[in-house]
Amino acid sequence: MKILCVCLTPAIQRTLSLDVFRHTHVNRTSDFIENAGGKAVNAARVLNQLEKNSSLSVFPAGKSNFRHLKRLAKKDGLRIKAVRIKGFTRQCWTLVEKDGKTTEIIADENIYQKSIKKKLINRYEKRLLKKIHRLIKKSNALLFAGSCPAFFNTDLCKRICLEAKNAGRTIMADFKGKQLNELLTSCIPEIIKINEEEFRETFCFNGSSEDELKNELCKKSSDLDNIIIVTRGEKPTFAARSGILTSCQSEKISAVNTTACGDSFNAGFIYEFLKTNDLEKSLQKGTWCAARNAESLVPGNII
Repeated sequence: MKILCVCLTPAIQRTLSLDVFRHTHVNRTSDFIENAGGKAVNAARVLNQLEKNSSLSVFPAGKSNFRHLKRLAKKDGLRIKAVRIKGFTRQCWTLVEKDGKTTEIIADENIYQKSIKKKLINRYEKRLLKKIHRLIKKSNALLFAGSCPAFFNTDLCKRICLEAKNAGRTIMADFKGKQLNELLTSCIPEIIKINEEEFRETFCFNGSSEDELKNELCKKSSDLDNIIIVTRGEKPTFAARSGILTSCQSEKISAVNTTACGDSFNAGFIYEFLKTNDLEKSLQKGTWCAARNAESLVPGNII
C-alpha cells in the first residue's frame, strides 16, 4: 500500500517535558524531543509504523532550515519529497506537563515567507503540483491534511486534490473553512475528516444537541455522497456515509501527549479503509491509533 501524504504546513516539532509550566518563571525541561512535524507528516510517521514504507510525504520546506528538517525525517524513517522555498520551515513547541496538560506554541511560517514575490510563489506551486502529479500515479490514495499558508494562491488545495481525482485515487481531506468549501465546488473528497468545532465553522451549523449534529452530518454527507467524519475529543466520533450514520466510542486512557491524535486517527482510518472499505472497522482503527498516540510523548507515534 502507498499513500501520498501532502502537507502545506510542515514543521520542526519540539516536544518539551516539564513537571509543571509556570508563567513568569524560568522553566527547565526534564526531556526534549525533536521530530519532523505537520499534520500529514505526523500521519505519514504512523502509516509507516502500521506498514513499513507505506507513505511518502510531499511538502514545501524553507531552505534556511531544510537540512535539519531532512535529518529529523530520516531519523523517523520518513520518505520525503520537498519543494524548497525561500525562508524557514515553521517551528512548533509542545510543552507537556506531568499531569498531562499540553501547551502548543507555533512560530507562524508567514513571518518568514510574506516577502516572497508572486512570481516566485507561482513557480513553487508549479513544482509542487508537478511532484504530486508524478507521485499520485504510484499511490493508492491522497491524504491531504493541514491548512494552506496565506502566501500561496487560494486555489492550491483544490488543484492538489484535482490531481488525485484525475488519477482516480481516493482522497482523504483534513482541512476546514474557506479552503474546504472552495474545494467542494469542483472536487468532492471520498473522505472528509474534521473536528466538531471545524464542522460548525465550515458549514455554518449552530445546533446545540447531539441529535442536531447527527442530522446535519447525515444531511451534508448525503448531499455530497461521501464520508464525513466528525471527531469530538473524548466524546464518541460521528461519521456518515452517504447519509447513513455510524459512531465510534473513544478509548479511556491515561494521556501523556494529545498532540497529533487527529493526525494519527487519519493514518489509521485511511490505512484500514483502503484495505477493507469498511467504515466501522476504519473508525475503530483510527480511534485505536489516536489512543496509542496519546499514550506516547512523541507526536504521531503508536509504538
